[in-house]
Amino acid sequence: MEGRLSFIKSPETPCLKCIYPESPPSEVFPVVGATPGVIGSLQALEVVKYLTGIGENLKEKLMVWNGNKGEFKNYKAYKDPQCPACG
Repeated sequence: MEGRLSFIKSPETPCLKCIYPESPPSEVFPVVGATPGVIGSLQALEVVKYLTGIGENLKEKLMVWNGNKGEFKNYKAYKDPQCPACG
């Protein structure tokens, strides 16, 4: 019931390793079908905004959608100068 979204454009923005320095646990966890639909639609919108130059992308931001509460929150994402992937 939670999804996360960001806009990554190397080298301008933090990479995925900057945002999530640790790998996720390997265990399987359940996903409610509507959650990937919501996040997938938002991802498509980010692509449309990028390709058309309309609106603002989520550069240097991490958007978290809480399906339980129906809330969106944005957090600042920082580029790690010591990042092994993009630093």
